[in-house]
Amino acid sequence: MSKRLPPSIWLVTLLIAVILGIVPGLALPQNALSTGIALLFGWLFLLASLPFAPGVDYVTHIPEWFAWLILLYYPFVLLMASVCAYWTMLLTGRKRQALLVVGLLAAATALVCIPVSLIAPSLNSNGTSFTVGLILPVWLGVVANLLVSAGLGWCIASLIPRSKHRTAS
Repeated sequence: MSKRLPPSIWLVTLLIAVILGIVPGLALPQNALSTGIALLFGWLFLLASLPFAPGVDYVTHIPEWFAWLILLYYPFVLLMASVCAYWTMLLTGRKRQALLVVGLLAAATALVCIPVSLIAPSLNSNGTSFTVGLILPVWLGVVANLLVSAGLGWCIASLIPRSKHRTAS
């Protein structure tokens, strides 16, 4: 990928991307408005629904902890992207390298959620139903929100001051 970056940055970034990709992969096949709207509209839905606590969806049997996890997923991605970007900037001193790392994080997370959503069961009472027609628009919304989260994470990491290494002369 890049000769200037240590392999540990790439490995940790890909590991974080795999872990982050599992959550939307589990939420996509739920066929519920509480997960679909939160994934599709992401940051807009988060700002509008934070005063209202998500509860148990008695129609689709989505637990409350899962609804909170989906609701707060994109801020968590922002936090992980900023950690990866800051670590890259500390090691390389270049913002462009950090942007490459968070771009890889967003792309790998979006790609991991596809196979997970194909094998994940639905929590509703109808069994393992899966609506393929709704997956593409929601997945495109996930990709857009992941890119926004990664970009915001990179911006936050760019604003954090880094210490300058001084050599003794």
